[in-house]
Amino acid sequence: MFVSPTREWLRIKNFGDQPTGTQFLRVPPLAAATLKALTPPEFEFIFVDEQVDFLDFETNVDLVAVMCNTATAKRAYLIADKFSEKDIPVVIGGIHPTLNTAETIKHGTVVAGLAESVWKTILDDFSKGRIKKIYHGSECKFVIPDRTIFKNKPYYFTSLVETSRGCIHNCNFCSTASAFKGKYLAKDIDMVISEIKGLDSKFIAFIDDNIIANPEHAKKLFKALIPLKIKWGSQSTYLLGLNEELLELAAKSGCIGLFIGFESISDDTLRKHDKTFGKVELYRKAIKNLHKYGIMVLGSFIFGADSDNTKVFDSTFNFIQKNNIDGIFFGVYTPLPMTPTYTRLKAEHRITDTDWDNYDYRHCVFKPKEMTEKQLIDGISHIHKMFFRFDRILFRFVRSIGIMQKRGTLPIFLGYYSMVLSRIAMLKKLKQLS
Repeated sequence: MFVSPTREWLRIKNFGDQPTGTQFLRVPPLAAATLKALTPPEFEFIFVDEQVDFLDFETNVDLVAVMCNTATAKRAYLIADKFSEKDIPVVIGGIHPTLNTAETIKHGTVVAGLAESVWKTILDDFSKGRIKKIYHGSECKFVIPDRTIFKNKPYYFTSLVETSRGCIHNCNFCSTASAFKGKYLAKDIDMVISEIKGLDSKFIAFIDDNIIANPEHAKKLFKALIPLKIKWGSQSTYLLGLNEELLELAAKSGCIGLFIGFESISDDTLRKHDKTFGKVELYRKAIKNLHKYGIMVLGSFIFGADSDNTKVFDSTFNFIQKNNIDGIFFGVYTPLPMTPTYTRLKAEHRITDTDWDNYDYRHCVFKPKEMTEKQLIDGISHIHKMFFRFDRILFRFVRSIGIMQKRGTLPIFLGYYSMVLSRIAMLKKLKQLS
């Protein structure tokens, strides 16, 4: 049984309950379908996603695999412990176990690194009754995921495709950078195209950490996508907006939106993040170029770095407004465990909260330098409300309606704002209940 744990307020708590999370964010973990594709036919594979399924601990299973990130680590450990009490072996994998093996190994067998390269070995060892405490996965054996496990589950969208994994950059707050250490793994483009052709969807979400980490691979991919006449979105660095050839190919291949981690509008802060390729003046140019090709920009910004004071919120909001950024993610600077940021803040005795549940970019788990924790949370909340004010959403809609109709991105615009506004309403209701 493969289990995908989720946060307490999103979890299905009783058999027959309906999902409570935002419908537009209800998407499955591709890791489950990937391991299903690698599982020999003699094994029965059960998939439980706690955002849409009730996890019954009385289920008759022989082996349990649990995926785990930092914010769900406590829940993953509880699941592992409950099955271990029944003498059912448990395998735990993900970036958090990869970086925190000493902690995770107390709760079960750990997969450190890439599970694809060791999954069959794990199953073979399990069958022979000699499963180990730790497996190191160093190679990535890309396969086409087996999405049959998603059928009859109330997901909003399942057309997720991975064309690469890892990132070449080394931002010191990023757990991906710490886990991959600059390694970038590319999937065979013919396999990607074959996978897309097998999906009944004209919109694809590429879930790469950085789809242009290898520009030559990205160019070949974009060229191969053009005949498919799909629309797609992904994560990228702003550098795509500075590469005219790559940008034109991305647009021709159907790119309509990119999630870009700008993180800060201070060059000094970017240097302190080890985001050495980030330049605020070039941010402006890249955004303008992306918009020229009708590509929506969803910008990610994190607040609370040592050089941030209370003025950072208004200055960031003004930058967003002036550069017509289409959508945003605002997060609290979060020292994910075993990243250089965490190591530094721990050495400075500034970590104030070690409850992994709160390492979700919404809580402050350390002591900021130039503001209080309350000022940090309140500042983010303030500009979040300003960005999603109805009149500003309406202005963005009117401003972009022409290009959205031309590029076919109107459903994406409406879907994005419906998703965020419904999530805001849900979190507000939860806050009132608590």
